[in-house]
Amino acid sequence: MAKLTEDDIRTIADYPLEPSLTACQKSLQSIALRSPDASLANASEDPELRKAIVKLITELKLHAVAEKLKHPSGETLADELGWASPTHRSTAADLQPFFPVATLVMQRASDAEVWHAVLDLPSSPVPPLPVTPRRSTPALYDATPIAFSSSSRRDLEQTRDPVEAFLREELKDCCYVKVGGFVEKFFHNKRWSPESSNITGRVGLEPDDFPHPPAEGAVWDWLANFQHSHLDPNHTPSVYRRTLSPAAMTGSDAARQVDILTQSRTIPAANQVHWRDIRVIGELSRSADAPGKFLQLARYARDVFSAQPTRLFVHGFLLLGSTMELHLFDRAGVVSAAKFDVRLERARFIQILTGYSLMSDEELGLDTTFVRRDGPRMFVNLPADDSQERERELELDPNPIARQPAIACRATCCYRTTDGEHVIKFSWVSDRRVPEADHLKAARNVPGVARLCGHRRITSIDEIRKGLIFSQPRHFGNASRKASSSSRSWPALCSSVDDGTRSKRPWSHFAAEAPRKKSRSNSRAEDAAADHVMEPNKRKYENRVLGCLAIRPAGRPLEEFQDVPELLKALRDAICAHQSLLHEAKILHRDISTRNIIITEPDKTGGLHGILIDLDMATRVGLDGKNEGSGASHLTGTLEFMAIEVLQHAFRSPPRHIQHTYRHDLESFFYVFLSVCIKLGWPGGRRPDTSPLIGWYSAPLKDIPALKSGHMLQSNFESQILAAFSPPFECVQDLALRLRKALFGEGFYVATPFDKTVLYQDMIAAFDETIHRLESADRGAKTEDLSDQAP
Repeated sequence: MAKLTEDDIRTIADYPLEPSLTACQKSLQSIALRSPDASLANASEDPELRKAIVKLITELKLHAVAEKLKHPSGETLADELGWASPTHRSTAADLQPFFPVATLVMQRASDAEVWHAVLDLPSSPVPPLPVTPRRSTPALYDATPIAFSSSSRRDLEQTRDPVEAFLREELKDCCYVKVGGFVEKFFHNKRWSPESSNITGRVGLEPDDFPHPPAEGAVWDWLANFQHSHLDPNHTPSVYRRTLSPAAMTGSDAARQVDILTQSRTIPAANQVHWRDIRVIGELSRSADAPGKFLQLARYARDVFSAQPTRLFVHGFLLLGSTMELHLFDRAGVVSAAKFDVRLERARFIQILTGYSLMSDEELGLDTTFVRRDGPRMFVNLPADDSQERERELELDPNPIARQPAIACRATCCYRTTDGEHVIKFSWVSDRRVPEADHLKAARNVPGVARLCGHRRITSIDEIRKGLIFSQPRHFGNASRKASSSSRSWPALCSSVDDGTRSKRPWSHFAAEAPRKKSRSNSRAEDAAADHVMEPNKRKYENRVLGCLAIRPAGRPLEEFQDVPELLKALRDAICAHQSLLHEAKILHRDISTRNIIITEPDKTGGLHGILIDLDMATRVGLDGKNEGSGASHLTGTLEFMAIEVLQHAFRSPPRHIQHTYRHDLESFFYVFLSVCIKLGWPGGRRPDTSPLIGWYSAPLKDIPALKSGHMLQSNFESQILAAFSPPFECVQDLALRLRKALFGEGFYVATPFDKTVLYQDMIAAFDETIHRLESADRGAKTEDLSDQAP
């Protein structure tokens, strides 16, 4: 008889069964009451009993505890319960071994008693039927792990605790301290070095009047006096400013206040500072012991990148008491110089402050090296078509149509050209990935895929960090209990690597040692973005390459649909394009999301209403059907739209990293469809404050697979997902049911069918028939209106 360990009991207490089993409990009670003695044992012939027990086993299998507890067979409970899947079509009599568990649930026994009974289940009481619903492709493992940036939570409440928790996830393995050569690289041997040396020399002749104690107001007064005496007379390109409240800042998703910043001297002094004008960020504290200040500075860097999406990097500093630490935020993480005491190293302190004010746009990481600006106008040069010799200048609408509010990520941002013909995309992609331009060239004859019109390489993280010497990673410790508890769900997705640069436990400080009690932020969410940070490996950092490419047609995002049939046609054509891309070009997209499908004008695109874009995450598929691999250090996707099977294997313990298949992408199309139906179309754009989809990207990561799986069960799908459709999309609830059935079958089937054509055909046919029905009804309504108007 299995025994629960103390760790098992703590796990069970952390993850209660209620309310997930409430419906099962009521159903079982109802069935028992219909039996002669109000017991399940005498209700075995009740046709509803099998359904109730199958639902109970499915709920238990998908529960977080089932992923953590070990069955006596050695497998996790989730794996051991797999044979009880509804797809095995067992009879009620076959399910008698589950009667003790079902009885305990019906009687509202304690969670420990229920799980103890589950552990006592025989290892394989019922052999599965030899025929499964579909012939499936065996799952392939050892693909690369998943990781996420804070952009995957970009529309959650942007207050301090949630954002800092997600920044911990994003930056956990890509921050380095005591980086050698930092000051030499960024502050020595510059064209302005003589001027900096002169200022430093003059200040050295003056008494040391740095405030003691270093209160924030006193430090600013000292800096303002230093600027007035030494920087203003030299007309330095940048000036220091102080903000006293969030009201002094504009241009961010949330109210924030930066203690000290620099901006161009050419910008007139105003009551508010716009985030797009910030050059350097600084944070002050009277105390040298302020462990939360680094994450606070990181939040500011994230906002700078969000307001300046083509920014290469951001300089920042912490001045805590009399201790200064310099930081550089870029798309691979954060590098920091060794701390120093500004009193003991006064010359270096003055050199740094002067350097920040003298740096050129290029030295500050601004985009002026590859973007030409003329007042508010914005231009970029790209080779014409496939020619790398002949260039043309394209003018961009300065307002991006897509961007990622994160630090260590692809930082994809897109702009429309003012002629309305092209989209210009900037993206930082791992140098181990096949460039998107190569995929687009291979897919140039595939209908429904964006066309490449020109591309160029701009720079790389290696070039930005050239000459730096890396030593040790940053450890956040348990500075923020709220952040830790929110982040504790992050699993150890791959084993640690001891290459002399990382601790032997990958980020144990905020994962393994986090508090056990679950915590969720009271967040309101909308959309999820898609990109990720690297997992621990033998490289010091992920070398990302910034590229720029032009594609056509420009199209419209899904949220700009004109009517429901147009939107359905766009999704259908994107699915057709996905099939053609896989069949004709042997390319699997792997990042289906609302951002990567656009609505197009059929008269300009050969009758197509939708186009598939963004092949950054795509991979080639070999003749044997296996992905050739992109060479990146992680598997990617958009959290909200990820397939259940991918999530289940990635967030189990230990993780198994399943290879992405075409079915996973088709499941993502389904989630895009659901997202549109639930989020868009509300009168006045005012949708309800709650949505069943919020948990798909705001819940702790380990809970998301079970949450999403539960929503896909037939009864929950109808009562929770369909019920959340906005009024204009209530007419496509039948389509949602058909798509769900095509993907998951009558029960809950997540494996990939061997025959690649069937699932495509089923989904495309469902869209076609719904579009035909809606358009026929619309024509009938118009005909009736005309008849009413006839004399």
